[in-house]
Amino acid sequence: MDRLDVARKILQSFPSRGQEELSALLGQDITLACTGIEAGDRQAFFDQREGKLVLASIRVEGETPGQAWCVASLPDAVRLGGTLIMLPEEEIQERIAGGEFGDEAQDAFGEIINVLTGVLSSLFEKIYPDQIRMVKTGVEMVDALEAAAGGDNPFPEGPLVILEASGALAGSDFSGPMLLVFPQELFGDEEAEAGLPVGEEKSEDAVPAESEPAPATEVKDAANRGTEPVESGTSTEAAEQKTVASGLTLAELIKIARLAVGRVGTEVTGFLGQNVTVGGAKARVAPHGELFAGLDGQQVLAEIQMEAADKHQGWMLVPLSAAIRMGGTLIMLPDAELESRLASGEFGEEDGDAYGEIVNIVAGVFTTVFKEQCKKDPIRFVKTGFQLVDPLEIEAGGSLPAGEGDFLFVEGTLTFADKDLGAVRWFFPVEAFNLADDAAPGNPSGADEGAVAETGTEGGDGEAQNTAAGAKPVVVLYCNDEESGRIFASEAEKVGFLVRRANLSAADGDELLITPDVRLVLLIMDDVGEKGLAAAIRIHALVKDRVPVLAAGPNWTRSMVLRAIKYGIRDILVTPAQPDSIGSKIREHAA
Repeated sequence: MDRLDVARKILQSFPSRGQEELSALLGQDITLACTGIEAGDRQAFFDQREGKLVLASIRVEGETPGQAWCVASLPDAVRLGGTLIMLPEEEIQERIAGGEFGDEAQDAFGEIINVLTGVLSSLFEKIYPDQIRMVKTGVEMVDALEAAAGGDNPFPEGPLVILEASGALAGSDFSGPMLLVFPQELFGDEEAEAGLPVGEEKSEDAVPAESEPAPATEVKDAANRGTEPVESGTSTEAAEQKTVASGLTLAELIKIARLAVGRVGTEVTGFLGQNVTVGGAKARVAPHGELFAGLDGQQVLAEIQMEAADKHQGWMLVPLSAAIRMGGTLIMLPDAELESRLASGEFGEEDGDAYGEIVNIVAGVFTTVFKEQCKKDPIRFVKTGFQLVDPLEIEAGGSLPAGEGDFLFVEGTLTFADKDLGAVRWFFPVEAFNLADDAAPGNPSGADEGAVAETGTEGGDGEAQNTAAGAKPVVVLYCNDEESGRIFASEAEKVGFLVRRANLSAADGDELLITPDVRLVLLIMDDVGEKGLAAAIRIHALVKDRVPVLAAGPNWTRSMVLRAIKYGIRDILVTPAQPDSIGSKIREHAA
């Protein structure tokens, strides 16, 4: 992962970590959530803003020194600073109405920025490959309209990396976004590799100008010229090639895993005397690169050894706060002490021993279920230890506790005494389960049949090649919009496909990709952006180049097209599109 990618990972995690420090400083609940990381230039930045803005200047020290900025609307800066110095609410509102931002307000908001730069510096020091330290140097007020119209613009020429975060103070939403602005040169001149839509691209003739949608034919040409897609892990096919005769089928294994997870809540409830549930459990095969994806904050990774003819290593993963809460309940910590440990993240020997007893119960449940269901080849699960891990460090290039290969991946939502404790995950190497050579994935997630919509007709043009005598080839359609999904499904059916639909933003439907009948994947995006590209990465990790992936959406730009190609998209379609254009594109890739 290059420096720009690492910086983006750090910035994505920054708001959720910064909110904890700000809440402690202000004595009130602050929420911050990353709503996007974009690229732009100084003119475009102010063209998109309005009203008075407060800019805090930040000096960036290290191997590549420079300048950065934190930007907030004037009302938000006054409100945050006023809360810090404990102004009455009436006075805060008066200052907001009058647009007043004097020395006292600047100093107060400056303290807010000092805390945020401290969090940023800590994250960069911990994860970024180069030394970076950030120090607030000043606070000023600017008029967005004047800056856009050619007035003094504080930002330099050249591409900028812009983090946008939404926020709320004491349950009341900020009036505008909070933004962090960095010159891209601080993180290296690698926009083409990272796919940021700014600057000059390496291949000027690959796609059209930034302001114009890219024709799909040019995307295919660019792909054919050898742009390498991103590899995120080994495919499910590789896992099937490793299986050993006379074992379980993959579908049977997943059902057993879900049965074990279903019993975990009951057994831990009896042990702790508090209601514990694991809701919405889903199981699938996943590459090692996805095991820690989508998580934020420190996690407790319990090591669970699998003992049968051979020994293998498996894991159970929960948020640190969940381990502290459950362990503290077991040793009957007073509420005040438990809340103190939750606030500080303290997880000492006493906490670890207590949580370890809970993991022992969980391991016992898995042992019992696998003994009942696999009498011929039972597996014993034994807790052997645990460690604290940070998913951000792992995703930014740190060492992955789990090795290469494919894993049985089970995830659910952990609740304790009606409190949502976050995601709980189990992952075990597929090779540990002695799967049969002819294991038929079927519906490998073990999900209810109604969980994924399926459409199809007996008619159709019959232009898609059948995978077997009398069998229909399958297209997996990822789409969140019902009407768009209906149009694409209808055209795919006309070509001769059986259409199976899944939600674009969730991984629940990814098990459909494993079936050998799949001949095409369609990604229909409401808006071309990070969420759609994240789905493309996830899907390409499963299908590799075995199945073409087509992406459709509005507002394609040159840089987004290059990123799509890099992440395994075979072709694109600009929407809205006429049904005959959709059908033609599907027919083109039907073979």
